[in-house]
Parts: sequence; structure tokens; C-alpha cells
Amino acid sequence: METTQIITERLKKAFPDAQIKLNDYKHDGMHVVLEITSEKFNGLTLIQQHKLVYAELNDLIQSNVVHALKLKTIPKK
Repeated sequence: METTQIITERLKKAFPDAQIKLNDYKHDGMHVVLEITSEKFNGLTLIQQHKLVYAELNDLIQSNVVHALKLKTIPKK
């Protein structure tokens, strides 16, 4: 399974209402731009929002499967 598929599946499971935009900008599965919108971010600081996402992807980042992640989180209104 491709890294982008793994990321998408994990995030959809953790954030069922999420709108996810994912771009593998070097086409290597290691350099990813992620924009995610979810109600789970409502009322949280930006750092708290990012921590929720990183918690779901931590093993991929720690094992260097994902080398670079540019993350944008957006609370759903």
C-alpha cells in the first residue's frame, strides 16, 4: 500500500468527518503536504490540532517512511 493511502486511511479513521487534501509533491511517498479540516479541531489551538494529527502519523514519521510533512489544520465551521 502506498504511503499516501496509509495516511489517508488513518486520518479518515481518526477524523471521520474530515476533508483531506494530500499531495505527495516529490512523488516518493516521503514528502507530503497535508491539509485537513475537521470538527475535532474546533476550540483547539493550532499546536493542539497538529498534535492530534501527528499522534496518528507518528510511527510513519519516526521510521522515516514520511520524511517531510507540511501540515495545515482547519477547524470545521
